[in-house]
Amino acid sequence: MEKNFESLTPKNDIDISTYEEALSFALAEKTITNIALTGPYGAGKSSVIESYKMKHPEKGFMNISLTHFEGNEATGTNILEGKIINQLLHQIDYNKIPQTIFKR
Repeated sequence: MEKNFESLTPKNDIDISTYEEALSFALAEKTITNIALTGPYGAGKSSVIESYKMKHPEKGFMNISLTHFEGNEATGTNILEGKIINQLLHQIDYNKIPQTIFKR
C-alpha cells in the first residue's frame, strides 16, 4: 500500500496577492502597531508570512513562536512577555544593544 505524505512546514512561494497589499499597507503605516493573521491550523498563515518575507527581502523580520498551554502551565501576561523578550534577545547581536546586561 502506497502512502502519500505532505509536509506541514510553511511554503515560501505561494500566491499572496490577496494579502500582500494589506500587509504592505499595515507595515508602512506608523500608527499600526499590531498585525494579526488568524485562521485554523493548516490554513496557511505561516506560508503567507514566509512568502511575504521572500518577496520583500528589504524588510527585516524576527520570528517569535508562542504556544497555548493548559492545565498547570502558567500563561499570565508577564510570562508571555518574558517569552517574547527572550526570543527577541536571542535574535539580536548583543553588540548592537550595548545597554543590555544579557549575553548569550
